[in-house]
Amino acid sequence: RASGELVLIAEDNEQVRGLMVSVLKTHGFEVAIAVNGTQLLEQAAENRSQLRYLVVDIGLPDINGVQCLRQLRREGFTTPTLIISGGSNVEYGDLLDQNTTEVLKPFGIDELVRIVSQGVAGSQVS
Repeated sequence: RASGELVLIAEDNEQVRGLMVSVLKTHGFEVAIAVNGTQLLEQAAENRSQLRYLVVDIGLPDINGVQCLRQLRREGFTTPTLIISGGSNVEYGDLLDQNTTEVLKPFGIDELVRIVSQGVAGSQVS
């Protein structure tokens, strides 16, 4: 069980986002929300010192999740990340490393909790 660690969820689908927020809060995480790429970048900057994990859908409107993650990496963000893909043709292999996990939709809620919990347990605040 988490102890209030902050997770930023960037997901434009209201139902998927709502389920992820609810489940992570139930497991003891604090959750910040972004519904598009612009909000993801704003929330990441605003919460940088407290942010322990990112959950990013690559299909975000305005600025896709991959572009956002590349920008955050250029800015020195090392926050562990879960990339969620719905089968998009967007290439993001360059983002996969020891701090980044990927999952394809649909995925199980238990899988989400396990991945985020493991990522937070191994993370350092950037």
